[in-house]
Amino acid sequence: MAKIEIACHYFDEMVARDLEPRLSTHAVFIKGFFYSEQYEEAYKYVVDSDKKYKCSSCMNYSLLARLHQKRGNLVIAQNILSEMIKKGLRPYFKVYMKVLNCLDKSGRETLATDLQEQFHQLHSKA
Repeated sequence: MAKIEIACHYFDEMVARDLEPRLSTHAVFIKGFFYSEQYEEAYKYVVDSDKKYKCSSCMNYSLLARLHQKRGNLVIAQNILSEMIKKGLRPYFKVYMKVLNCLDKSGRETLATDLQEQFHQLHSKA
């Protein structure tokens, strides 16, 4: 049994006992999936945890966007931030700015502008 499978087993036991995972627990799973190149599993974890644990949603989405941005997957990072904004979630500002600047510098001005407009619309609703 792989380490991630063992961790998932213990995680499931913890949740079955109505224990809510800490933010650091979520981060370990997201990074574990991501660094083992299980990008879809990392994304699925973020989406599934958004349904169950609202208090960690912003952190989880922002973390995944940041990991993709660092890896050079700027379009995926932008899509993740856009998705969370559409759900009414505010990305961590530092992550938002980093993705925005990287998009702009890489010649993806249209994506940067779209993300910026979405972000401003989210703030204007507040």
